[in-house]
Order: sequence, then structure tokens, then C-alpha cells
Amino acid sequence: MALPPSARRPPAASRRSERLVVVAAAGALLLNYPLLALFSKPGLVWGVPTLYLYIFVVWALVIGLIALVVDRPAGRARKIGTGGEV
Repeated sequence: MALPPSARRPPAASRRSERLVVVAAAGALLLNYPLLALFSKPGLVWGVPTLYLYIFVVWALVIGLIALVVDRPAGRARKIGTGGEV
């Protein structure tokens, strides 16, 4: 017997938590050694050292993604989720 779609999906708060964990893990990976070494070279982009520019851009992206995940209303996620996406 198949479960209804709403029973198979985790609640919106759980999905939000999962997304926050993914964003945190991605931020940790992006701000650690292998990728930082790629940008740790002498040189300037718009007058800013490339390493500093990379760090601040990644930091801003992580903050933006966290804001996107947290500010997203749960009702909207459910509506989108019923259509087979999210």
C-alpha cells in the first residue's frame, strides 16, 4: 500500500534544517584548505587581493543562502512541494 505524498515527505521544518546543514557544509568546504589554496596567489582583482575577494564572496553567498532558506515561508514550500518540486 502506497503512502500519500504528504506522508512520505518530511515536514517543512525538517527540510529547512536539512538545507541549513547543506549550506553550512558547503560553506565549510569552500572556506577550507584545498579551495583557499587555489586563490592564495599574488594578484589583485579590482584592487583587492584574490584570496580576500574569494573569502568575502563565499561568505556573502553563504549568508545569502541562509537568509533564503530561513526567510522562505513554510506554506510556500508546501505549495511548491505538492507540484513535485523542491
